Amino acid sequence: NAIKEYVQQHYQVPDEKIVVIPRGVDLDVFNPANVDTGFVAEFKQDHELEDKFVVTTVGRITQLKDYETFIRAIVLARNQIPNIGGLIVGGVRADKQDYFESLQLLCRELKAENSIRFVGSQSKISEIYSLSDLVVSCSKKPESFGRTAAEAMAMNIPVVATNHGGVVDIVQSGENCRLVSPENIQELGNAVVKSSDGEFVDLRSVVEKKFSLNSMVSGYVDLYLQLQTK
Repeated sequence: NAIKEYVQQHYQVPDEKIVVIPRGVDLDVFNPANVDTGFVAEFKQDHELEDKFVVTTVGRITQLKDYETFIRAIVLARNQIPNIGGLIVGGVRADKQDYFESLQLLCRELKAENSIRFVGSQSKISEIYSLSDLVVSCSKKPESFGRTAAEAMAMNIPVVATNHGGVVDIVQSGENCRLVSPENIQELGNAVVKSSDGEFVDLRSVVEKKFSLNSMVSGYVDLYLQLQTK
């Protein structure tokens, strides 16, 4: 819907000319029942995450993802959650190496080397979600969908996300997760602390109803059939 609004605002496309079909999550891949528990146990041991409240953010290392705010919010939340562990999952392109090094420096300056883990690109993302207690998406600018939020919720993991872009279609703040203002360290830190109480349950049902891969495919097929008859 964020993309629809942008197109209508800038290109004056009439409402009847636009169909919104949300991106779909493969509910077989992102299914708590199908997790590789061996990988989870080994990963937690390798990265010293046992007995930690794990807060994860997933995405390539780039300024858009606003990892500075994530790191500072984890440090802020650490005052109330001493066993917190921030997990940054994403690869580093050669042209983002300087930015990556600046994030590592920030961790050292904040004495957060033991609270923040950079684990690079990972293929078993459903397992990464499953070992997390919370997933954060804190992009500076609106993104078209909010893939990590939908995937995490399919795994029944609560989400905190910045209040703009496509993720707003997925996360209804206070109902199934929380939304915060972009680049707001205090809000994000507070939301992380509040999310440690485990109040949100059955988040998977939200994705099953609106954001499944089957729903996406059916939406495209129905649209093609409608166009074929015109």
